[in-house]
Amino acid sequence: MKQNHFKNEYVEMWLENGIIHVVHSPYVTINLEIAKLNVAARLEIAEGKTYPLFADVTKAKTMTKEARQYLSAGDGIRGISAGAFLIKTQIEAFLVNSWLRIYPMSLPTKMFSEKEAALAWLETFKRIN
Repeated sequence: MKQNHFKNEYVEMWLENGIIHVVHSPYVTINLEIAKLNVAARLEIAEGKTYPLFADVTKAKTMTKEARQYLSAGDGIRGISAGAFLIKTQIEAFLVNSWLRIYPMSLPTKMFSEKEAALAWLETFKRIN
């Protein structure tokens, strides 16, 4: 069941079964301002607790360098125990791999082409809050 649901023109996110779900809106270019709005919403959803994060990036257009930097450290990863990215194309895989190579995160991250596999992997990163 979805809890703490949030939606704006850039993203939809919620907490479900101990995992934060993030689904980017179609054709959005995520810039620093949008990234900060999304992180603020995620932190509100988490209510000070730490959760694994499932991010469906299959519809987002692109992300600016500043947004990638912000989302890779500090508040961008605060309260996240692990991150799974859902991708569908080779281009998405290339973009996520490039992001993670240039701005490595200090938490486990992995790409998946199937949502169920991503959620199963994230199960191992749930913490008792």
